[in-house]
Amino acid sequence: MADTTLPLHLGVSLGGTGTHPRAWKLVPDQSRGAFTARYYLRLAALAQEAKLDFLYFGDAYALQSSDDRDFRGRLDAVLLASRLGPATEGIGLVPAFTVTHAEPFHVSKAVATLDFASLGRAGWSIRTAGADDPYAEEQSEHFGRRAVPTTEQAYAEAADVAEVVKRLFDSWEDDAEIRDLATGRFIDRDKLHYVDFAGDFFSVKGPSITPRPPQGQPVTVVPVDTSAAVPVAARYAEVAIISATDRAAAAELVRQVQQAAVEAGRATELTVLLELDVLLARSAEQLTELRAVLDADSGRLPAPRGVEFQGTPEELVEVLADLGPGFGGALVDFAALPSGLELFTSLVVPRLQERGLFRTEYAEATLRERFGLDRPTNVYAA
Repeated sequence: MADTTLPLHLGVSLGGTGTHPRAWKLVPDQSRGAFTARYYLRLAALAQEAKLDFLYFGDAYALQSSDDRDFRGRLDAVLLASRLGPATEGIGLVPAFTVTHAEPFHVSKAVATLDFASLGRAGWSIRTAGADDPYAEEQSEHFGRRAVPTTEQAYAEAADVAEVVKRLFDSWEDDAEIRDLATGRFIDRDKLHYVDFAGDFFSVKGPSITPRPPQGQPVTVVPVDTSAAVPVAARYAEVAIISATDRAAAAELVRQVQQAAVEAGRATELTVLLELDVLLARSAEQLTELRAVLDADSGRLPAPRGVEFQGTPEELVEVLADLGPGFGGALVDFAALPSGLELFTSLVVPRLQERGLFRTEYAEATLRERFGLDRPTNVYAA
């Protein structure tokens, strides 16, 4: 496991106007821009200036709500991340893929492209749409090819996707492009490889149509919100995100991931982050005002994905300074955007930096390096 005595790793989720479905009411005019590149470019610039580890872009093949009072609609996560790649420096870019429906060949091509576009700052997050997902049926109906899988089936398939994606990244050796004018050969065909995967859910021949990414293997991120996700994280994750609504449940999932990682005989580091669902305000009085707007006539709201925090920047600093054993940092979901990120970058991060808990500059060129990961050897090169 990664050493939690080192400075924190901090990622932030960017999506719409925040995780609270009524957050758009706080700044109605500003929320009109939430489907524009300019909106996300501004958020990315704030996060980059604060030297945050990475931006996380959630995604799913379903609308967030059936209530017309809620913010609804999504931009494609990987296309958005790719738009931000050339416009940012240093900060990682991690889009989510619902692999229950996304084909591994398409995933590998998209993530490799993002890694090229960002010059080695890409990661990818594995999501499933099994029976534990409240929107699983709606997502399946959009594709019409399969019934909703059980939670266990969905994660078993996710493991196969992770395996195939890794193989496809390696299906081109690093020096496969020879550009030999004397012979007229652009590619050394002997350095392209079939992956020849055949599993219970699909088969893939390969090779990829995209060269090996700059990082070799972009960082694999696995959210863990159920014990069914633990084997996938233990074997394939380089960053695991613990999504639980209370600290006791989060601690138990960390224990399970740590134990499974040891049993899997991991050869690489695994950084574990705690997912926090954050409503941030400058003062207790302002927090009360925000709640009054957000929760007025709200009806039944979806439960937060992570441990819920509502408070001031000073209070959040103390939470981040003491995340608990096994955690190397946090993924922060803001209940309200852009205000949550603005307060976080202007008032939370500087206090963490003053206490030596967070970086003041980017020292690494790639996202793998930021998490202490070597560039992996191509499995086919030998």
